[in-house]
Amino acid sequence: MTVFRNQTAALKGCATPRSQMAVLKGCATPLPKMSSPKRAACRQMVAGAVMAMFFTLTIACGGDTSTVTAAAKPEPLAIETSVVASRQIDRFLRVTGSLLADEQAEVSAEAAGRVIETPVERGARVRQGDLLVRISAAETSAQLQEAQANAGQIEARLGLAGGGALDPARVPDVMNAKAS
Repeated sequence: MTVFRNQTAALKGCATPRSQMAVLKGCATPLPKMSSPKRAACRQMVAGAVMAMFFTLTIACGGDTSTVTAAAKPEPLAIETSVVASRQIDRFLRVTGSLLADEQAEVSAEAAGRVIETPVERGARVRQGDLLVRISAAETSAQLQEAQANAGQIEARLGLAGGGALDPARVPDVMNAKAS
């Protein structure tokens, strides 16, 4: 709030003494010298500010006395609750598919035949030399007999029937070749 020492002289537009001071919160400061049109404009501004505050307070304090109706409350939502319980969680992943090994081995047989036994289960560990499959002996024994018969025929052609040593002069094919 500004307080004038010579308040009546300031309001009436009279000449004010040079020692006129404005006091604001205990501090004295000299008022600036104004011409009378400036002083009149200043008074009009102060009067307008006072009237604006008056209308603002009148509207704010003496406003409409009608009651404001609140919006209807929405119906509460239905929710399900459950009790918290501690339990084990299975750490398995169930999927459909096929697995591929990191390493693969090619297994092949040296002799053809019918497999009659597999003593090793699929996926089991094996070492070099372990028996993986057993092949039928019927086919292999027939092959052995055929090979022995072929060997007997060759010995007969070479003249080695009695288990003797090979003499090229006594071989029938060599003797026929010399005669012709």
